[in-house]
Amino acid sequence: MLEGAQGIDILALNNPQQPIQSGGATILRSDGNILADAFFDNSQLFALNLNDRASNFFSAIAFRVDPRQAVRFDPNPSLESIQANIRDHRNILAVDSRAADVVKTDVKSGNDSGVSLNPSPTGNGSETSHQNGGNPQNPSQPQNSTTTAAASPNPGVDLKTASEVAIQAGLSNLSSLSSVSNPNSLTGTASLSSAVDLLLREGRILEARQTLDLAIVKELDGYLGNVTAPKVGTETIASLTAEQQQLYVKYNQMEERSAQIQTELNALRRTPESQRSAEQVERINKLQAQQIEDSKEFKQFINSPNVASLAKAVSEASLKKLQSDLRAQDRNAVLLYPLIQDDRLELILVTSDAEPIRRTARVSRAELSQAIKEFRNALETVYDPSIDAKRSGQKLYNWLIQPIADELDRVNAKTILYAPYGQLRYVPLAALHNGREWLVQKYRINNITAASLQDFSLQTPTSRSILAGAATQRLSFKIGDRPFSFSGLPFARREVEALTQIIPDSVQLLDADFSPESTQRQLRNHSLVHMATHAVFMPGKPEDSFILFGNGERLTLADVRNWSLKNVDLVVLSACDTAQGETLGNGEEILGFGYLMQQGGARAAIASLWAVDDGGTQALMDIFYTILKRPNMTKAEALRQAQIALITGNYGVLGTEGERIAKNIADRLPVTVTEYLDHPYYWAPFIMIGNGL
Repeated sequence: MLEGAQGIDILALNNPQQPIQSGGATILRSDGNILADAFFDNSQLFALNLNDRASNFFSAIAFRVDPRQAVRFDPNPSLESIQANIRDHRNILAVDSRAADVVKTDVKSGNDSGVSLNPSPTGNGSETSHQNGGNPQNPSQPQNSTTTAAASPNPGVDLKTASEVAIQAGLSNLSSLSSVSNPNSLTGTASLSSAVDLLLREGRILEARQTLDLAIVKELDGYLGNVTAPKVGTETIASLTAEQQQLYVKYNQMEERSAQIQTELNALRRTPESQRSAEQVERINKLQAQQIEDSKEFKQFINSPNVASLAKAVSEASLKKLQSDLRAQDRNAVLLYPLIQDDRLELILVTSDAEPIRRTARVSRAELSQAIKEFRNALETVYDPSIDAKRSGQKLYNWLIQPIADELDRVNAKTILYAPYGQLRYVPLAALHNGREWLVQKYRINNITAASLQDFSLQTPTSRSILAGAATQRLSFKIGDRPFSFSGLPFARREVEALTQIIPDSVQLLDADFSPESTQRQLRNHSLVHMATHAVFMPGKPEDSFILFGNGERLTLADVRNWSLKNVDLVVLSACDTAQGETLGNGEEILGFGYLMQQGGARAAIASLWAVDDGGTQALMDIFYTILKRPNMTKAEALRQAQIALITGNYGVLGTEGERIAKNIADRLPVTVTEYLDHPYYWAPFIMIGNGL
């Protein structure tokens, strides 16, 4: 099996008489694009995750996908199709001498088909060097410097297609990408990020921001299923002209018709091809023909100047609404989107008083990934003085925050709403370091899933009560062939006992009493739900991640989707673990957890990115809830102050409660913990996702 989180690219200049073979089936699995320009043994290639259609599978060689998701190739590709596939889905910037002839000239294969590749996006045939960390646009500029100039092109899509996507993003709907609007170009998140890339290089930052936001929604949909972005709000629609409102109605009618056809096709295709009746075959053919006609009509519609003007008007109105929401949350709040590209890190910053801005950090995907792993390791390493979290945190600060530092100062930013992308979801922004202080000491950090999914309402609970559950016993079990063993959490009992003393009118569930059934039964009776128990969030499917209860039962993220959290202001999972193993995923499991809590009705959630010594967790949570019960205190600010209290060791700011907390820390925790509570291992893993008010 070949697996690629971002994509799989197979390019082999073989011929039908010399196909790629293996000892068994070759299985390709990826959430990104799968490019297969090569001849395979027709009985051996399987591409998974296609959902009855080749939505993310591309090949210059004509192919079909059978019901088993086996790929069957036509052995006679055309020269034009090969050139088009390489042009649309690859960007060859440099080649060595062995491949130069292949890239610059036609090469005859066994079936007399030629291959002609152009390595230069600008058409000048020159090679581009990235050696010695150089900037491809300015060899004298270090790779990790920042600039607002355009980067080397790697769009994966053409400008026309990216513009179509931007129009749909402006209208807050990407559902048609899987049906009437060019399904072979833009269906995976990786392809959508390529569209964002191209829009950014064209200076279309507002459209790029919306497209990136909805690409995150599509990523959630790919992970959880049945996730859609909200429709354009009535306030925005009311700001349009009468003609624009009519166009928007027509757009939605076309979308709904497309969705209905796709739903019916999916239902018909569930019947195996060999078992379909003549009526079913006829209906499938009719619907497919209708899709083709609808696609033509939709393309004409979406490319009309009036619709482009409509999308622009909706985008501008949506930006004003977003900026109004930011001002309502905090007059000094900003919204930050990072986007990881192969050769750089793009940053989009939205403030409450100006157009979105774009900044670029010159760091490759590979270098950034390595830095994230090093930072994560440093954050979890307490007792080795040679591993410095400040040093690795400053490296990421220079890429993520330094490029926008002047703008943050200009607006006097106090709160950063942060929509992390890809592997950046595995490290806390709060733990970046500027050489003088941790980022949390300067800003409130509030993670969000996507702005289009964010609850910006200002309502806060009139009273607080807590449902606190704890698993204190050792638990071991297997999931499939993988064993799991969790040590007991002896401080978890003290943790929930302390919380129920701090917050009156509360309920605690311990060990056997802390079960999924007893928890779900009481969820809607409390504004705060605190679970001091193990949870593991793993890349893959929602069924791979789970929350462990005190009676030994587990609920997966798929199960959690059924929770009703209508009256819940905050859900806390204080002993989560993510990024297990050597290879990081894309963090969709963390993204998915945050979304599921909000979908269930909770305004926000706190989760830990790694499992912390439970004595240290008790100390932080004791401080957090003590601060949270103060009048007019927001959740995000309470978490920030709790983290700063551990960093500085100054509990006096907590008043009389501070003396109690300081005494409990000194009396109950071992010196190996108390002397290192200022290390980010203890305070940094806890992230706020959702509405931090």
